[in-house]
Amino acid sequence: MKFLHYTDPHLSNVNPKKRADNYAETCLNKLEWVYETAEDENCDFIICSGDVFNEPTFYRYDLLHRFQYILSRHNILTFCNAGEHDLVGHSFENFEKSPLFYLCEKSKNFVFVKDSTNYNPWIVLTSKHKTIGIEGSFPDYSHIDKSKYNILICHDLVGEKKILGKGSRMLLTSEHKIPFDLVCCGDLHDGFEPHKTDNTWWVNPGSLLRRTSRDINRKPKVYVIDINKGSDPIIKTVYYPEASKGSDIFTKVVKKEEVSRSGVSDVVKALDAKKVEIKKFETLYDEYILVHPVDPRVMSIFNDLLNKTKET
Repeated sequence: MKFLHYTDPHLSNVNPKKRADNYAETCLNKLEWVYETAEDENCDFIICSGDVFNEPTFYRYDLLHRFQYILSRHNILTFCNAGEHDLVGHSFENFEKSPLFYLCEKSKNFVFVKDSTNYNPWIVLTSKHKTIGIEGSFPDYSHIDKSKYNILICHDLVGEKKILGKGSRMLLTSEHKIPFDLVCCGDLHDGFEPHKTDNTWWVNPGSLLRRTSRDINRKPKVYVIDINKGSDPIIKTVYYPEASKGSDIFTKVVKKEEVSRSGVSDVVKALDAKKVEIKKFETLYDEYILVHPVDPRVMSIFNDLLNKTKET
């Protein structure tokens, strides 16, 4: 049994500020490629791990209809869950008002998995959404039937290691033992390499679209995953062949002020997270840069601050 996994297309009403191309057009082209790839690879179904839309108040029905047309031309089931961008207030109370609901209602082969569903007698799909009350932990899954192949569709900040600025919200794969054969993750746009902890495989190909300049060197991709109960999955990486160079789709000039707000903020958060004895800021900074790469422009800003502090 084979399926394709993609996540976080973020189909949007407006262009991200730093993208110079037509973001919506690029998004629809990639979605077309996703479904063509699934057919070319003879996939049985598709999983999307949330944030199908970038705004829960999506109003571009021309784009929505084009997405529906892509789905109608490819006779393959897609199972999805909800990201924080899909529902107003991250609440299921607003699900029937969301573009995600509209898409599922109009496209019978686009299926929303609120709790769990059976694809066939031996494959069960369960969802962990990014909604109020369940962020930052895994629910109790003791009811899972381990005789079946269990897949968790997870839209949450899951990864192998902590990331600057994410802090306590990160769920580390090494710290959680859950009774799933495979977890298809979303939300973390960088993605991570497929890996196994205990008896569970974790996969996240990263967001289908690059929304910020920090993604400038990342290559959009999907995973084609061949599964069989009792065996490790065979995971194939498929890169989007028409991806433009990041320098062509993002504005080329990054102001020093923007670097100071983003890069310096991340470093300060990391220093604060160390929870060590009070030391001089300069000592903490020196310790940090010994083990973490820091943008040279950010280092320049910090050095200027340190020198001014010494002068005063």
